[in-house]
Amino acid sequence: PGPSNTGVPAGTVLTNTGSVTTTQAGQVISAVNTGRIDVRHPNVIVRKSKFVDLRAHDGDATGLLVEDCECVGGGHNSGLSLLTSHSGIVRRCNIHGVENAMWLEANGMQIRDNWMHDAAAPGNPDPHYDGLQIDNARDMIVEHNNFDYGTGGQSSSITTMRVANLDIRNNRIDGGTYTIYLQSSSGCKVTGNTFLSFTYGWVVDDSNSTFSGNVDKDGKPLALP
Repeated sequence: PGPSNTGVPAGTVLTNTGSVTTTQAGQVISAVNTGRIDVRHPNVIVRKSKFVDLRAHDGDATGLLVEDCECVGGGHNSGLSLLTSHSGIVRRCNIHGVENAMWLEANGMQIRDNWMHDAAAPGNPDPHYDGLQIDNARDMIVEHNNFDYGTGGQSSSITTMRVANLDIRNNRIDGGTYTIYLQSSSGCKVTGNTFLSFTYGWVVDDSNSTFSGNVDKDGKPLALP
């Protein structure tokens, strides 16, 4: 995933609007250029839109689908804050300009085909940059994403705490003090990923996770953690 296949598709005409709060289940938000999107209802679809940040904190946002969107940041410290979006999907999104691309505390999430890059934390003198910050969640798939941070001071590409059954597979993972932290978690799998750079090491794992098929930038097998 990168600039050519994530974010708002070329040719999409966006309508400028103020910040959006959902009003009903199954609502479709499409082709808008807005501030915050606040999802408070189930089965909402957000597609082909540009926004400052998106939150699913209040109400029941189960079944949320966010696809082909650009998060430009500059508001909340997390681009997508997903706490009540159980069984949701985020795919083909371009997320930048935020301290954390996504903050996840929802079960059954699928994070696929996204490009996360160019972290920023305006006004925060002591930022803690992460691609995915995952806490108190289970049964999640993180597949075929591009964590494109390099050596720009990223804390991690993926960090977890109290997570169960997280499947991290077939991603491009570039950047972090350690690229992945697996802490106080269980049943996590890291398979088929390509790792590019770190500051101190590839992985911190205190959770007896399983690792297989991971390689470095030259395609050489990595013995992790």
